[in-house]
Amino acid sequence: MDKESVKFLSAYIQVAIYLLREYAADIDVKKIIERYKRINEIYRSNNRVLEIIDFIGTNYNFKAEEKDFNLIDVLSDTGKRFYLEPDEYCNELMLLREELREQLQKADIQICLEDIFTLFDKCITMKDNTADYTYPEIDNLQNAILRLFTFYFSNKVISHAYDKSDYLETIRYIGRHAGHIAVITTNWDILLEEYFRKNGIDFDYKFNSPYVIKSDGKLYPDADGSSSLRIPYIKIHGSINWFRCLKCGTLQICDAETCGKYLFDDSEEEKCIKCGQKAEGDAVQIKPEIITPTMMKLLNSQLYNNLWQNAAYELQQADKVVFCGYSLPLADYEFRYLLKQNIRSGTDIDVVLYHNDDPGRCTDDNMINFLPEKRYADLFPNSKCRFCYEGFGEYFAEENKRGK
Repeated sequence: MDKESVKFLSAYIQVAIYLLREYAADIDVKKIIERYKRINEIYRSNNRVLEIIDFIGTNYNFKAEEKDFNLIDVLSDTGKRFYLEPDEYCNELMLLREELREQLQKADIQICLEDIFTLFDKCITMKDNTADYTYPEIDNLQNAILRLFTFYFSNKVISHAYDKSDYLETIRYIGRHAGHIAVITTNWDILLEEYFRKNGIDFDYKFNSPYVIKSDGKLYPDADGSSSLRIPYIKIHGSINWFRCLKCGTLQICDAETCGKYLFDDSEEEKCIKCGQKAEGDAVQIKPEIITPTMMKLLNSQLYNNLWQNAAYELQQADKVVFCGYSLPLADYEFRYLLKQNIRSGTDIDVVLYHNDDPGRCTDDNMINFLPEKRYADLFPNSKCRFCYEGFGEYFAEENKRGK
């Protein structure tokens, strides 16, 4: 069995146990929880010798002392109960992970992420416990999920071919308007950044702060990156390649190749490259900087103040706003407020969605008012909203043909 990251396996197991425990009432996870707890106790125990001696005395009616540890015959039978080599520990976690994967597939849990993260945020903020978890355990679970997000999305980015016509038409449109365009997104992934880099488009995250560094320890952005053609690329909900030190607050930016494994490399200490603080034991020192899908978004840090102020400025200057794949959900009330306050009355607005959002194709009259078009009309009553339901590739291809 090939060795995997213990940090990744631990995060996966913790999250899987939580999902089964909370959302799969027909699956008994007690034995799995006990097994996981025991595996960790054995591996991390500082009193393995004393545990074995106690086990020998209880089960073999033999009084042993530490000096008697030449009891090879007895230890060969009992030792595995109390000692795991690192590779054995990893293998045990891998076996447990596969068992949990099967149980998750069997359970077919359908739960909205907003429900999970809103519960987490409420427990952590109010310091409340749930029936099965204390609020510090909830905090650890939230960190585990965030790390799994970075792993998942970064792998998607790495495996992407970067030859998709939809994205290439989008990049062409953005490149043609460099110096007169800004991109604001609620997405965490770094797919668009990689298309920018591979197509020679310079961009700026618009942090406006010296507390951000790159993985080589240098300040972001580069000193020579002041080009007027640099695209403002503002990620108002964070990004999977941003990592914040919980001690000094420094934000570290990783590239696509490293961000997924940054917090899962067993050979590397979890350490801030700015202040040098290391994680102790299972403690979290570096946290992915992501605003989770929750009804309790915390946006009052200096980082998000800067990002949202820059987004407000770009919206205020805009003669035209193009929304791509955004349904304007009511739950995003902070972003809706930002849009309402800063997009000038009468601004041209294009909304790019897909066939299933098109009221003209809706066969249920009762559902039409729940589609995005109604929400856009309500939020921007004094602007001309034009809707495209053929997807963003088709939209930008047509705009490029028209030279718009």
